[in-house]
Amino acid sequence: APEHYGLLFGINILLMMVLTSLNARWVKRLGFHRTTRWGLYQQALGATLLLVISQWDTAPLAAVLVGCALYISVLSVIGSGLLTGILQVSDAHSGSAAALTGATRFGAGAVAGIVVSAMHSENHAAMCLVMAICGLAALAVYEFKGIKKHSP
Repeated sequence: APEHYGLLFGINILLMMVLTSLNARWVKRLGFHRTTRWGLYQQALGATLLLVISQWDTAPLAAVLVGCALYISVLSVIGSGLLTGILQVSDAHSGSAAALTGATRFGAGAVAGIVVSAMHSENHAAMCLVMAICGLAALAVYEFKGIKKHSP
């Protein structure tokens, strides 16, 4: 129900804060490649659940929430890891690389929002499908064309 959206939004933000704090500890021990990869695999798990959910006419709200939570909670883990990797290889152009990274994130989000809107879905299906495609594509790109290891 719409009156619960604030609570649901707050839970997602709380999960992001917890995982960001844990990432700050883990990245020192494991390195940004491993934590970024872990984040992408968790996001892919959420994306896979959302892909399955997108095929249901009436998915339980709890299933949508779990898929979204798995997906969204690691956004800062992934974003900080990827930015670290990009900054390591961009040398003198690190300011431009950081700006391009931010613009790409917002641009991709805008395009995804337009696609969801254009699909004219009366339920959760379009959102779940677009989130699934984006999450699985992110993992695929990282695994096949990701930042090469330049760190220990």
